[in-house]
Amino acid sequence: MIAMYYKWRMGDDPLPPHVYQIGYAAYNGLTANNESQAIIISGESGAGKTEATKKCLQYLAAIVSKKR
Repeated sequence: MIAMYYKWRMGDDPLPPHVYQIGYAAYNGLTANNESQAIIISGESGAGKTEATKKCLQYLAAIVSKKR
């Protein structure tokens, strides 16, 4: 799943919505535009904020390790 979203680029056929797209946008903004990035994940209790955060961090760790 990470590889699918990692290879996706703006303008490609759309992929189903996923939290990895947030990680992609943040990483792309950081590397391509050289701008600081922030990700805000909000919601009610039990909405999955912790899981979404874990998935974003998992995605970012995976793509950064591939760049080395």
